[in-house]
Amino acid sequence: MFPACLPVRLDVRFLQALVGPRMRSFLATVLLLALGFTVYYLAEDLSVIDALYLTIVTISTVGYGDIGPSPNAGMRIFTVLYILVGSGYAFGQLANLLDGVLEAFTIRVKRLLKRTCGRDRTAATGDGTVGAEVAGRSVGIGGVALDIDGDGIADFIQPPPAFVFWAQELLPALLLLMIVQTTGATVFAALMPDLGFSTALYHCFITATTVGYGDVPLTTPEVRLFACFHILVSVSWLAALVSSVFNLWEKRSSQLKRALLITHLPERKKIMALDINGDGVDEIEFIVGMLHLLGVTLCGEPLGYNDVLPFRILFKRLDVSKTGKLSNEGLEAYVKLTEQAAKKRQDLTKMQQVGWAEDLQARTPASAQSRTG
Repeated sequence: MFPACLPVRLDVRFLQALVGPRMRSFLATVLLLALGFTVYYLAEDLSVIDALYLTIVTISTVGYGDIGPSPNAGMRIFTVLYILVGSGYAFGQLANLLDGVLEAFTIRVKRLLKRTCGRDRTAATGDGTVGAEVAGRSVGIGGVALDIDGDGIADFIQPPPAFVFWAQELLPALLLLMIVQTTGATVFAALMPDLGFSTALYHCFITATTVGYGDVPLTTPEVRLFACFHILVSVSWLAALVSSVFNLWEKRSSQLKRALLITHLPERKKIMALDINGDGVDEIEFIVGMLHLLGVTLCGEPLGYNDVLPFRILFKRLDVSKTGKLSNEGLEAYVKLTEQAAKKRQDLTKMQQVGWAEDLQARTPASAQSRTG
């Protein structure tokens, strides 16, 4: 009986591999919204639009106050649990989806700024030529190019000034935020002619921050339906913007730290510490050591020589010609090693599944096996 379930298990794994993490998160968010809608629609005897409206204002924590769950214990308990579980997850996942849109739009705007704001300092090496090995390149307006080794060609491009960095990073996000809110205000003003554009714009920004005073009544089904869409987009967009600010703060700190290390040589003690074994420092040890001084991390831990040692051993094993480079034959040998390791893992998984099936059959009474047969 159990072996018959194995194809189902494999099909589930195939679907998990087919549907990416972002799509799974999106589907989970849709199911979470559908849960709230179904409960409020059936238990509160609301219309379809009002049930959806109550679901959105609840899970977003906007809560205008114009509509709410019934004052009984069951609905209040569900609403509390729904907010605790849903608000952080649902809008966090929507913010992650919008973060990709924000990043793509930011890159386009930064490239446009670079083309329109004078000399392309991220591509030029300082002497009018384009260097392929210049460090510190970045999308958008860069800093001043420096010649570190004194050969007349720039080797490193400093980060842009603080004002330039924050302006070109936040300008696209703020621009999109204004587009979303002004578009929402225009639609609200069209659906409610007595509202006025300025009041509608005020309502849109109050909604985006999830404050939701409720001082602008949304009474008609058309207005509430559009309000559901506006809440989903504006709240998620503001969450993505706030998250990007924290990421940009870390990015800026990393830029300045890298620039400081490259332009200002480390102190003698740190340089001498690169010789771990006392037998000199080779190229790999020097590079890893400098990356460690830069603060590079691997899986949350500072990068060290021991992290790259297994790859160095593997490289020496594949470098049959002892030339210090892997030929196509060496790369093919590495491919075979990975395929063999993958096959071993598959065989081990199959053996475990067969073992589980045999163990289950051994535990199943003979009468039950005869009935299933």
